[in-house]
Amino acid sequence: MHEHKFTITGYSQVLSVLKPTVVVDQVRNIAIGVSSLDIPGILANLALLPQKVAALDAQGAHKVAGDLNNQFSPLVKMAADVDLT
Repeated sequence: MHEHKFTITGYSQVLSVLKPTVVVDQVRNIAIGVSSLDIPGILANLALLPQKVAALDAQGAHKVAGDLNNQFSPLVKMAADVDLT
């Protein structure tokens, strides 16, 4: 079994990257992104899309896919705002 040992040097390197303001901003961005999602609407459209495709309703499927795109946009924006460093 491997034991991972962290040294003070390792902690200081991690902490130097984790600035409190950056962490707070990241958490805020995630909270805003997740709370902005229309979960019931997304689930309804995810159920509706295959029905439109099965019915060969291209226009209806295109509309539902566009609606899903708009509904997922807060999540995409949140992901784009994440500081990966």
